[in-house]
Amino acid sequence: MTKKILTGLLLLAIIIAGVVLVMTLTNEEDIVPPEVRGVETGVHNEPVTPIFNEGTALLNGEKFSSGTTVAADGTFVLEVTDDSGNTTTREFTIDQTAPEAPAVEEVDDQTENVTGKAEADSKVKVWSDEELLAVGSTDADGAFSLPITPQPAGSTVFVAAIDEAGNQSGRKEAQVRDVTAPSAPEVAEVSDQHTTVKGQAESGATVFVYTGEEKLAQTEAENGEFSAAAGNLAAGDELALHAVDDAGNKSETVTVTVRDRTAPPAPEVKAVTEETATLSGNAEPGATVQVFAGDSKLGETTANSNGAFEVDIGRQANGTELAVTATDAAGNRSEVQTMKVTGSGGAANPGGGNRSAVEPTYIDGILVVNKKYGLPQDYAPGINPTAQSALNRMIADAAAAGHELSVISTYRSYSYQAGLYNRYVSSHGEAQAKRFAAQPGHSEHQTGLAFDLGGTESQDDWLSGSFGDTPAGKWLAANAHKYGFIVRYPEGKEAITGYMYEPWHFRYLGVETATEVYNSGLTLEEYLGISGS
Repeated sequence: MTKKILTGLLLLAIIIAGVVLVMTLTNEEDIVPPEVRGVETGVHNEPVTPIFNEGTALLNGEKFSSGTTVAADGTFVLEVTDDSGNTTTREFTIDQTAPEAPAVEEVDDQTENVTGKAEADSKVKVWSDEELLAVGSTDADGAFSLPITPQPAGSTVFVAAIDEAGNQSGRKEAQVRDVTAPSAPEVAEVSDQHTTVKGQAESGATVFVYTGEEKLAQTEAENGEFSAAAGNLAAGDELALHAVDDAGNKSETVTVTVRDRTAPPAPEVKAVTEETATLSGNAEPGATVQVFAGDSKLGETTANSNGAFEVDIGRQANGTELAVTATDAAGNRSEVQTMKVTGSGGAANPGGGNRSAVEPTYIDGILVVNKKYGLPQDYAPGINPTAQSALNRMIADAAAAGHELSVISTYRSYSYQAGLYNRYVSSHGEAQAKRFAAQPGHSEHQTGLAFDLGGTESQDDWLSGSFGDTPAGKWLAANAHKYGFIVRYPEGKEAITGYMYEPWHFRYLGVETATEVYNSGLTLEEYLGISGS
């Protein structure tokens, strides 16, 4: 009996303890806030839809239901409270409006910082067609300054602002201006034999050539090269050149001095006999006069300001041939003046004794005829058959290349040239006639080796400098040497040859010699080292 009572009491105690435990667990306080999804505290650039599974909610103090979309821009406070009084709060902003495009200051090809104004505290990015250049932020006033690598002139830089919500503005385009001056022109040597100034400059830039305040020429550089017609230039002239690009940027000025490349005339010398120990005469003022007998230098002096000179050469034997030259300060050497020492009763004949009776002059096997070297009146060989044959081949090949040539003039006799020259003097005046017409006995046509040619495509260009610009004239200039001919009187060489530019006048020398002269770029006078006037 007692055992049953104890067992019952134990069972009752267990039941009471269980009830107490259940009541304790049931009365424990709920402190967990409700779960809210679909919105986070912060800034959003699109509508949000808050979702919660318990409690009630207020949005900016107004009743709010789970699953309702908030689409309007603005600042919001969402409070969700459960039955135990636990609250979850979300403070958020919806901003779906992009900021205005930035205001950007001028960008040029030397800009290292892109600056401007945009929405305060926004992010700013800068990019080109090729790459992202910079990313940064505006300050509280909206100002920004972002470092970049300088961009090429003519390219475009793009700038945009991104606000805190991630909205990006429209892009602002900034054209990169060219503010970089071109390099100063590089100028080839300019001498008193040139009528053009040549060199290198920025392609498309305009090159200006000045002497003092006077503008001599301007021209556009093509493919980095320029050639400006500057007219006749004098040795010692200072030329100032600069280049201006399409954007108006001006280069530094480069100055060049016109070089003296004109040889002085051969000295004029007085007779020397075996009794005299000095040689005197006239030469270019300031020139160095040297006297040689064979390879031996007999003496040297400097012509005075009037050109007079006197050289102590010692007494020389009768018949000794003397060679006299003048060299100017620029190093240009005159043609050699030769003379022979005579007996005490005779007189020397400067020039080698050829003045009274003219004879054909051959130098290095080449018959030379110009204003200084002439032909006798009875020299009448007619057309040289070798030259004629070469001419025929050249005309045939020109025709095959599409250039029909006409022979305007060939061999002329002494008497024919005399009549022609006199007519030119009557119609043009002697000074002008001497520029393009030879005096009788000094015409290359009398050698039978010279030919005047023209193109049938344009007879208006016959015997004119413009012939050199025609297709036929250009073909001849580039190919005549292959048949043994040279353009005898090139452009810009009048001071050397004595004649104006004659792109129609061709002289036969033979293929080997003509090719050497052509490749040298020299006139025949320069090639042979003689004077033409």
